[in-house]
Amino acid sequence: KIRMPEDRGVTFAIMQMCRAYAKNKQQVELLLPDRETYPAYRNLNLWDYYQVEKNLYSVKKLYAFEIPHVSFLEGIFYHLRYLFMGWTFSISLCIYLYRNKRQVVHLFSECKEALLLLRLLCPWYQQIVVYEVHIPPQNFYEKILENLGRSRINLILTSNKIIAGHYLNKGIPRERVLIVPNGINPSDYDYKISKNTLRKKLALPTNKRIVGYAGRFTTAGMEKGIPELITAISLIAKRNKNIFLACVGGPDSLIVK
Repeated sequence: KIRMPEDRGVTFAIMQMCRAYAKNKQQVELLLPDRETYPAYRNLNLWDYYQVEKNLYSVKKLYAFEIPHVSFLEGIFYHLRYLFMGWTFSISLCIYLYRNKRQVVHLFSECKEALLLLRLLCPWYQQIVVYEVHIPPQNFYEKILENLGRSRINLILTSNKIIAGHYLNKGIPRERVLIVPNGINPSDYDYKISKNTLRKKLALPTNKRIVGYAGRFTTAGMEKGIPELITAISLIAKRNKNIFLACVGGPDSLIVK
């Protein structure tokens, strides 16, 4: 249900996952809500921004209604805007899937409304539903939607044993829960220059051990342990000056903090 392009890592991961499917000879169609793009990204080409071969797979945007953005009412309308967008996109999505008789649907856990609608459509339209979960339901609304739609899931994909255990404890058969750790594309790290040259290019020390963090600095408003990491490295540095911490990520508003 997210905008693309934008700077969150999850959008990059989605594009790369679709790329991996396509490279493995699968016919791929990425379905997104037709939402207003943030000003900074309006003139960006989707394929160039995410460094994916142009038109390697199909990208289609479906109708989604969003209440117009009004700054001083944002606090009131934030959740309502997302609710309207989520349901209208999910309805558009299910109509599109039904009309085009798509046989396999890879659904992200953010699209719980679509999961419920696919269950209601089951007597007329059946397909294989793969449900990818990185964060279990966080509130009553999400839990209700997932509980009502869970019987429609053929396979749950998770990135770790903790999330897998959450669903196994709810009675999901083990053969319907698959753990697929987050991966990388090795070619992204196939640098043609030496480590020292690369460090100099990035203005990093060449004579120290570097502890690195790469990723968003918070997720859904929750800390990801960076304050604790900074504290730990500062304590170590008092005894060992041969250590350096580099945190790469954002958004910019959190760097000062």
